[in-house]
Amino acid sequence: MGDTVHILGKSLSQTPIASVLIAALKQKATGELSVSHQQGQDRIYFQAGIPTGTQVLRAFKPLGRLLFDLGWIDMAAMERSLELMAQGRRQGEALVELGALTPEQLEQGLRLLQIRNLCEMAKLTEGDLAFEAAKPPPTWAAGVPPNALRTLREVLAVEQSQPVVDKLIERIGGERIPVRIPSHVIGGLRHFDLDDEEEAATRRLAEPKTLSAFWEVAGLDPRRARALAAELALTGLLVTYGVSEDTGQLAGQGSQQRQAASEARARLEELAHRPQASVARRDTQVQDKERRRRMRQRAMAGIAPDRFGRSFVAKPEEASSPVVEPPPTSPPADPEDDRPLTAEERSLEALIRERIELLPSQDLFQRLGLVRAATLPQIKSAFVKAVQLFHPDHLPPNLAHLQENQRRLFSAIKEAYDVLSDDGRRRDYLSQGTPARSGPTPGPAAKPRDEDAKIAAFRGDMLLQKKDYRGASDAFHSAYQLVKNGDHWASECWAILLDPDRKTEADRARAELLEAARKHPEAERPCYFLGVLARMDGRVEEAEELFQTVLRINPRHIEAGQEMRLLALRKKKGGRR
Repeated sequence: MGDTVHILGKSLSQTPIASVLIAALKQKATGELSVSHQQGQDRIYFQAGIPTGTQVLRAFKPLGRLLFDLGWIDMAAMERSLELMAQGRRQGEALVELGALTPEQLEQGLRLLQIRNLCEMAKLTEGDLAFEAAKPPPTWAAGVPPNALRTLREVLAVEQSQPVVDKLIERIGGERIPVRIPSHVIGGLRHFDLDDEEEAATRRLAEPKTLSAFWEVAGLDPRRARALAAELALTGLLVTYGVSEDTGQLAGQGSQQRQAASEARARLEELAHRPQASVARRDTQVQDKERRRRMRQRAMAGIAPDRFGRSFVAKPEEASSPVVEPPPTSPPADPEDDRPLTAEERSLEALIRERIELLPSQDLFQRLGLVRAATLPQIKSAFVKAVQLFHPDHLPPNLAHLQENQRRLFSAIKEAYDVLSDDGRRRDYLSQGTPARSGPTPGPAAKPRDEDAKIAAFRGDMLLQKKDYRGASDAFHSAYQLVKNGDHWASECWAILLDPDRKTEADRARAELLEAARKHPEAERPCYFLGVLARMDGRVEEAEELFQTVLRINPRHIEAGQEMRLLALRKKKGGRR
């Protein structure tokens, strides 16, 4: 692995994501940028300055959910793609093979997903940045890179990017000096991937006008208008023209500006046609060829289209599945990925290992966490929760070593649902008197309360990431009622403290956090959450002591390690003053 450097910045407080993207384009950077923050670690993969892929934890949205929200696929297609994903297929490829998406739509969806991820990352205001130069992006990230200028424009429109936008606008004299797009560089606009509204707005800049006047006539949301103008200024296509309304002085014009604009146009040409890494291109071509071969085979098999004109694979005795939100799809693991596990990843790892150990002793009902008298709605509800927790594509890249176990576990859960959700097959199963199934003779499930508590706690962690604070606190409360664990108790308190609708309960939650730390000294979460609160309150020494306690309990606690590094950095800055 290459050395970790900081050529794209050291922290988000100094270098927001918008500035990172600008620096990467200017330096034509290739490598992997890690963004470490309180919720974990996000990554951006760059190839010659272009962000070709992302991995995000904060506000994660899987590809299937994005396509469904866009109206490009329906729920039936999403469910069928989930079934193929359980067999090890990627969701996008599955949707294309099912006929629910065209390859072009899949590529566009992947681009939109990457842009959406970068915009979510741009909302972060604190975190450490580390760039590993020359590290090639993983194969999955090299196929359909988004338009770099479109991506930058979307990121500049994020509220947290406005200081960067202000600086770019100030470089051309601010809002009160007339500006225009020279006619001889209009052709450069084709590289910006403008939508209809943006294209109409840029046409208004063909005639000189101040930016303050442009905001009024652009016909765009104010932040989008400012982002568009800032990007045009950055790329050299927007130039000053005429007299400042404030000073009455003539703005720079003439051959110098025409030359600068021409150079900017040349840079855009280079950016638009910059080649990807040859290996990545070959890999993509091989994948495309294989995909087309599979689609030809399916067409020759005479698959009949459904009433919407799409082709689906008919499966015999297919049980009706409940409508579920698809689990997050994680990119393939990087073989060189050796970052420490987050708290959520450690929790999931322990849960998967325990569920695998229990499988031989469980009947079909126990696989879903149900009693044998469970009703059909309860069976469907349990399956929905199991999909959200244990679907193979939910597995984080850092737990790739558990992939086979995850697939085996989900296959067992799906088998249980297929039998128990069908009235006839469930009656036959119950009439046997004992759980008739292949494999070892089943016996009583071991420690069901412990297992249920771990599932409830993991569900709470997932809801916390989605900012469903009420649901998260309820899940952690259920986990603590099952097993009196200090981490469950502390997590419930933390969910309450994060909930803006429960400010009146904040004092009680803080008091209970202290009580959880006192009664459960072996638990890491009470100390960690108290450390975060101390750091936010400015009690630096107390925060350091609490984070050190967490690291003594668990030396691999990545969040506590990040907090210690941030505190050390702030101390160093304070000492320089």
